[in-house]
Amino acid sequence: MGSKHCGGVTVENSYIRVVPPAECDDWHGDGIQGHDGGRVMVRQSTIMLEERDGCPGNAPFFYPEDQGNTSLTVDGLLVSGGGYSFRAGTTGTVRNLRVVDDSWGYGPAEVSCPAVGVTGSHLVTVAANGRTTPVGPLVPCGEG
Repeated sequence: MGSKHCGGVTVENSYIRVVPPAECDDWHGDGIQGHDGGRVMVRQSTIMLEERDGCPGNAPFFYPEDQGNTSLTVDGLLVSGGGYSFRAGTTGTVRNLRVVDDSWGYGPAEVSCPAVGVTGSHLVTVAANGRTTPVGPLVPCGEG
């Protein structure tokens, strides 16, 4: 029997804060994760994945190709934390992705290229007032 997809989902102008549970046995937290998901669209949003020693998270954004997901569109997303802060394999486009510099365990992004087109994306720092400052380009596909 094939996947039964949920309808499309839009996350817009949102702030998501993910914190580990009090007792952390085998937690792999995500902010947005797709499994048999329909089209996902994320615009002008923030996902902060908090971690503590012995309780790491997976990814603030995780929409892989091998879990039955259909497509993604991201425009204006700030992420922090996780093994990879942004993980995407489902066909789609990503623009204006900002990853907080040095907030990840393995790398800023894990992306299936060329299925996912990524443009205008940066590593950033975040000031106390929430403003971001680019510190370098985010090049998840090895170009440049």
